[in-house]
Amino acid sequence: MLIEGLVKLEDGYIEMIAEICFIIVTFNGENWIKECIGSIKELGSVLVVDNNSSDYTISLIENTFPFVQLIKLNENIGFGKANNIGIRKAIKDKYEYIFLLNQDAKWFSGSVVEMVRILRNNRKIGILSPLHLSSNKKDLDYLFYRYLNPFDAPSVISDAIRKELNDIYEVKFINAAAWLVPSKIFIEHGMFHPIFTHYGEDYEFSSRLKKAGYLSFLYTKASIVHDRPQVASGNAYVFNSKLIVQRFLRDFLIKGKVKHSEFAFRVTKNIFGAIINGSVKHLPEIMVVTLGFYFKLNQLRKISKDHFFIN
Repeated sequence: MLIEGLVKLEDGYIEMIAEICFIIVTFNGENWIKECIGSIKELGSVLVVDNNSSDYTISLIENTFPFVQLIKLNENIGFGKANNIGIRKAIKDKYEYIFLLNQDAKWFSGSVVEMVRILRNNRKIGILSPLHLSSNKKDLDYLFYRYLNPFDAPSVISDAIRKELNDIYEVKFINAAAWLVPSKIFIEHGMFHPIFTHYGEDYEFSSRLKKAGYLSFLYTKASIVHDRPQVASGNAYVFNSKLIVQRFLRDFLIKGKVKHSEFAFRVTKNIFGAIINGSVKHLPEIMVVTLGFYFKLNQLRKISKDHFFIN
């Protein structure tokens, strides 16, 4: 779908026409998908990649939004790999911009046209994201708020408190719940690394772009609503073990080496924390996750760039 608007560039006003494709990866998303697609159906074309949902997600899409391009997978291959399938399709179909949107998110306010204008005027922006609100539509999503800390996004929160927000801010990282990315970025620098099944793939991709000289920015004049629990779910020590594995996999991909002593220290600290704080029953799961790190390191040797670069 074409999006149009009268926008101001550095050399004056012109009418802008751009092709934009929204990509949504679904898995058992019947509770959100109608609102998700309904919020963006007038903003661009919509492509859904379904990870073998067992609920009514597919039938809801087919019956309510017949215009949506729907790719149905026979298995759940994870967030990153499924997005890669959608990205390949969007690029093959000549879309200039790709907007990755979570199934449990919906567009809330602001202009996609303005976001495209910002990308066209700032060629070094690789990722542009709107604000992420919680389901109450007032507060920031709890994880998104953490990304705006003073070390990773200086002055955003303080400017907001003073009600002096700028339109855009450079940030170290924003999760991929709502990313607008020029297609050429994926063509030149690859898509999500397939070693990550869920979580971690967006951080590694952001780090890869930063290494290539591209930046991540927040656009404060637009927002999505991310309808998810505003507290961490599951056992904290199992979750910590997953974060440790993701971090060291990212470090290996970025730096080409692993600090095994530091990995062992962090794993040991996490295990002792689980024992001391009454999470002994979760130790088997923690160990499986931790040992999975070395399995994934071995897998990395078998993954070539052909798996996540556009041919």
